[in-house]
Amino acid sequence: MKIYTLGQTIRLDASLRDEDDAVIEPTGMRLLLFGPADNVGQIISTNPDPDDANLLYAEVSPSTAGVWRWRWEVPSGTKAAREGAFQVVARTVPPPA
Repeated sequence: MKIYTLGQTIRLDASLRDEDDAVIEPTGMRLLLFGPADNVGQIISTNPDPDDANLLYAEVSPSTAGVWRWRWEVPSGTKAAREGAFQVVARTVPPPA
């Protein structure tokens, strides 16, 4: 699990592929983000544009420390999804004055 410091911007990306390894470009793709105490995901991004490497992405800045979960999904009919988790820790060294 990747670990980030509170205040960092985190890039979450995904590339969905079919059984022939062709990139799926589904309509309605969205990113759900679940905070440390959340059972219901907050929709962060819908229909993102791919980058130059054909990855869909969104940038998030978690507001609290803890384990965060994410899920890229297509809510309509397609079973394509990618999910994972990351940990956010509080700063241990104060920022420079």
